[in-house]
Amino acid sequence: MNLDLNLLLPYLIFAFQGLTAPLGSVMIIEIARKYSVDTSTIGYVFALGIIGGGIAALASGFLLEVIGKRRLIFVGILCGGLAALSITVSNHLTMFGIGVFLTGLSNWLLTAVGNEIVIENYQGNKRSSKLNLLNFFYSAGALVTPAMAGSMLARGIQWEMIFLTPFTLLGALALFAYFLKSNLPKVPANSLEELAQSNSSESWSSSMYRTSIALGVYCMLELSYTYWIVLHLRENLSVDVVEASLVLTIFYICQAIGRVITGIVINYISLYRYIISCAFIGLAAASFIIISKSYVVILCLTILLGLAVAGLYPSILSYGTLQATHSPRAVTFFLTSGLAGSVVGMLVTSFLKQQVGSWACIVVTAVSAALVILLIGSTIEKGEG
Repeated sequence: MNLDLNLLLPYLIFAFQGLTAPLGSVMIIEIARKYSVDTSTIGYVFALGIIGGGIAALASGFLLEVIGKRRLIFVGILCGGLAALSITVSNHLTMFGIGVFLTGLSNWLLTAVGNEIVIENYQGNKRSSKLNLLNFFYSAGALVTPAMAGSMLARGIQWEMIFLTPFTLLGALALFAYFLKSNLPKVPANSLEELAQSNSSESWSSSMYRTSIALGVYCMLELSYTYWIVLHLRENLSVDVVEASLVLTIFYICQAIGRVITGIVINYISLYRYIISCAFIGLAAASFIIISKSYVVILCLTILLGLAVAGLYPSILSYGTLQATHSPRAVTFFLTSGLAGSVVGMLVTSFLKQQVGSWACIVVTAVSAALVILLIGSTIEKGEG
């Protein structure tokens, strides 16, 4: 894998985001027990993190323009520090919710910087490749957390300490950003003028809007599985926390491997066919997971699901931006669509968990895969043939 030194900071940012993303899904029972609420209530609380991320995504363009990338990094780190403090001292669900909200703000302010560095410095297929690589580092971070958290819980370590462990990386991120301040690339002034002119003249097709919805639906797919599969295994199949967490670890390992494979495969197949094929395999895997009562079978199907959906997020993102004449603006639009899908997914699955049970959240995974197929399939006349 060829690592561009200009992307070291974004790699670290995406790894941090990956480390924090699965925390709640592993420890949701322990968190709910502390605050004497149902696990579905904790699901609603975690929606605050996604909402915080959505606010950060919407504000990031303005903040990047006003205060710049380096200062925005430190704003994100400050939000992360306040989140850690709020979670540490929380004796009430409200304080925990504030911490979750600040975690979402922190993650997505930092993610905006990472994406901005790529957008400013790469064009065309190279940009797609670098965005895919950033998501690989997200998966690499995410695969560490479930095994770590499950093992620490089994040893009797308090969930608050486990929750805060990834936040220690913020200190390293601050030092990294400070010492690399002169290496944070900046787009030339003449390029900014060209981007502003393209902003004013660009119109987007209905195909691009359908693709943006598909990206949001994919985010529902991934969220519904990664947030609820551990709880489904623990509640409905009586699997212990270590083995249940292993399933989520395997999923993220397969995602990391799959994103490397995607970078090779898309050189030989169109993005359109790749997305449709992978979503179909994901639909099949999720459908069998819903009806399976065997831990081993679910573990094997998770491998298939992780490999299948690994490249869907960056591939849909690339597929959509390639339909626009001004990709940087399109990337911001698609990232916001993805976050909106995550908010809807968190609220819907939490409601289903409350009313039906955690297995219904896995049904959302299969339904989302089917919707991705339908939405991307409807774009063929505007997208790639």
